[in-house]
Amino acid sequence: MAFRKTFPIAEKVFVQTFPNHMAKGLLVLQHRSPHIDGVFLVHDARIPLSGYSDNVFNCLQGMPLLLVLNKADLVPRSHLELAMEILRRRLPDVPVMTSVVGKQHQGGDKFAKHLLPGMLNLLDMEKVRDRRTANNEDFYIRLAVAGIPNCGKSSFLNALRRIYAKRGAGTRVGFVPGITRAVLNEINVSRKPPVFVVDTPGIMDPSIPNSEIGLQLALIGTIAPNRIDTRMLCDYLLYRLNKHRLFHYVKFFGMEAPSDDIATVLIAICKRIGALMKGKKPDYHRAQTWFLEQYRKDKLGRFIMDIDLDMANEYIAKKQNERLEVAKQRDQQFIKDQEWWEGSGLSASSSSSSSSSSSSS
Repeated sequence: MAFRKTFPIAEKVFVQTFPNHMAKGLLVLQHRSPHIDGVFLVHDARIPLSGYSDNVFNCLQGMPLLLVLNKADLVPRSHLELAMEILRRRLPDVPVMTSVVGKQHQGGDKFAKHLLPGMLNLLDMEKVRDRRTANNEDFYIRLAVAGIPNCGKSSFLNALRRIYAKRGAGTRVGFVPGITRAVLNEINVSRKPPVFVVDTPGIMDPSIPNSEIGLQLALIGTIAPNRIDTRMLCDYLLYRLNKHRLFHYVKFFGMEAPSDDIATVLIAICKRIGALMKGKKPDYHRAQTWFLEQYRKDKLGRFIMDIDLDMANEYIAKKQNERLEVAKQRDQQFIKDQEWWEGSGLSASSSSSSSSSSSSS
C-alpha cells in the first residue's frame, strides 16, 4: 500500500502563547544566572533536533551546559545515536548525554547515575569557591534544570535526589505541561559534595519556527491539547507511524490492514474501546484522545520525530559497513601475522623444541 510522502500543513494550525509563568521564569533565571554554576539543559529524546528555546540558550550563554536527552527509552537506539552525532556537530562545546528517569520502579534511576558526575566534571571548582566566598557563603554547588515544558525536568531532578541524597521527591511532576509554574528554591540533591539544584518552569519561544515543529511538540505533550486541532494531530501521528512503517496499531486497534485515512482508524478505535454516543454514533473526540494516549504510553512504536527513516537507515548501514571494515582489517592482519610466523621458522623451531622435551621426558 502506498502511504503519504508529505503531510500538508496550514501556516497557522495552533495558537501559541508565552504564558506569564514562562516569562517570569525566564526573568528569574536570567537574574539568577550569575549565581548558578552549571545548567542541565533537559530535552525530550523524541524530538532531539528541534523545539529548543533560543530564549534559554541566550540566557545561559557562557555557562557550563550539559544537554540531557531524556526519555531515551522511547526511541530506537540507532536513531538516538544518529541524533547525538548531529547534535555534537551542531553544538561542539556542549556535551550530550542520555537519560531514562521517572521510572524508578523499573530501574530507570540507574540510567541517571552518570549525569551528576558528568556535570561536575565541567565545572571549574576554583570559580565555584570564589563565587561562594564573594557572597560569604560556605562551599556548595548550585545547578539549574532548564528546558521546554513536559520534557521530564522535575522527574530528572527527583531522580538525582533519590540517587545521591537518598530522599524522596522534591518537586511535583505530571503529564500536563506547566506543572512547575515558578522558579523554586534550591533543592538538595547531594550531600557529598553539597549540590543544590533549581527547578524552573518549562520555557518556550513565543513563536515556533514552523507548523510541523508545532505538531511534533504537541504530539509529545509540550503544547497544551486545547491549542491545536486534535483530529489533525491524530492524522499527523498516523502519517508518522506509516512513514516509519510502524504498523503495531493495526492489530492493536483490531484492523485488517494499515490505513492512511484517519477516519477509518478512528472508527476502528471507537469499536475497539466502545466509544459510542447516543444513537450508536462514533465518539470521535474520545477516540482521538485515546489514540494520542496510547502513543504517549509507548504502545504504538518508537521513532524520532525530526529524523527521517531513510536518514536513519543510511546511518545504520554506514555503521554496519564500518564494523565490517574493522572486522576485515582484523582478519587481514591475522593472516599477515600467521604468514610471518610460518615464514620466520619460529613455528618449526618451536615444534622441534616441544618434540625434544617430550622425548627426554
